[in-house]
Amino acid sequence: MPRLLLALALSALASTAFAAGGYLGLGTSLNNSNDFDHEDDGLRVDWGVKIHPNLYLEWNYVDFGKSLYNDPTFVPGNEEDDDEDNDLADFTGTRFGDVRRTSGDSAAYVGFSDVQVTGIATGLKWQGQLVESTQIFLRTSLLAWKGSSTEVEIYGPRAPELNGDPLPDGADVSTADNQNPCGTLSYCRIEKEGKTYWAVNYWMGAGFTYQPLSWLQLRAEASTITVKAEGFPQATYESIGATMELHF
Repeated sequence: MPRLLLALALSALASTAFAAGGYLGLGTSLNNSNDFDHEDDGLRVDWGVKIHPNLYLEWNYVDFGKSLYNDPTFVPGNEEDDDEDNDLADFTGTRFGDVRRTSGDSAAYVGFSDVQVTGIATGLKWQGQLVESTQIFLRTSLLAWKGSSTEVEIYGPRAPELNGDPLPDGADVSTADNQNPCGTLSYCRIEKEGKTYWAVNYWMGAGFTYQPLSWLQLRAEASTITVKAEGFPQATYESIGATMELHF
């Protein structure tokens, strides 16, 4: 897949360099998605060639920025009420991870902390005149993307134990053998580099351009893509892009 991305980029740059009616643009991508709790702004580069008076062959490089998830909330077990469902400790807000039981009345969460999607797209852009110097366009592309993830392990507080039994009152808690990977009996959070995912999905966009000069065009685009890969948290990116293009 890295070779595919490199080949697409090199062929696109070569085509743009030698074809008449080409352009190169640089801009930002403002992301909005219900699948994440926080999102950074992204970066995009657009370049293309005219293959018909109203049709362009276009390539894009896009970095959607880092998309983050809130940590789940640890809920201690409660054996004092009549509800048996909450006797064991648990986590709430676990959208992209799993909860596992640890020693005694405690639990651990393993899941995603954040993801970052980048990719190269190739597709067609149809552009039509709206009024003088202003055009509307529709774009459909295939985006070959890479998703990098950060994983997190969270351990809830736990009572000290020795050989599976609670420590007697007054005993030194440092002798407990059920300490978490942070070396404590309290809340523990560990981040680590996750996996890398690859896939190809459809990427659609529409918007308008304004051309104040023959060589300068300002572009605004609304786009949407749902990234899907095995093991990757499926998400839909809805973005507003603002780009400045140089035409030649």
